Amino acid sequence: MSDLKLGEAIEGVIIEALMDGMVMELETIELDENDGVLLPAPRNDSYYDYPVKPPLPVYPAVIVLADGAGSDEPADSAGTWEVKQRVFITMVCGDRDQSILHKKCKRYLLAAFKTILASQKLPENGYTLIAPWNIEYMPQMTTPGGFTEDGSLEITIDSLEG
Repeated sequence: MSDLKLGEAIEGVIIEALMDGMVMELETIELDENDGVLLPAPRNDSYYDYPVKPPLPVYPAVIVLADGAGSDEPADSAGTWEVKQRVFITMVCGDRDQSILHKKCKRYLLAAFKTILASQKLPENGYTLIAPWNIEYMPQMTTPGGFTEDGSLEITIDSLEG
C-alpha cells in the first residue's frame, strides 16, 4: 500500500473546490428560495482543515476532515490500491435570529454538496465521489450576540494509489 497521506491531500482539494465554486451555489440558492435569508460566502480565512483551534473567528466557517480510517483494497496485480476515504465537511453558521439559523445551515450544506458534485477538482486530482453521502445537523448553541448551529456533510472519496 502507498505511504501517501490521502486524508491530508483530499482535505486540500476539497477546500480548494469549495473556495472556487461555493459563491455561485450560494447565490443560486438565494435566488431560488427568494425569502430574504442571505447567505454570505465564507471568507477565505474561514476554511479549515482538522484540527481547528477554537474559537472560530468568523461565521460561516467551513471545516474539512478526512477520516484517517479509510479502507484500501488491491485494485490490480500491478500494485495499485483502491482507497476509499470518508470526508466530513462541517459548516458552522451563526445568526442573531434563531428562527432562520437552521435554514441557513441547511442551505450552506446544500451549496457545499452541489459545489463538490460540480467541481472538476476531484477528477483532476485522481479522486471520485461515490455514494452514499449523509447530512447531519447539530443542535443550536447560544453564543454571545446570537446563536450557532453546525451540520456535517459526509462524503466518500475513491482513488487509486500506486
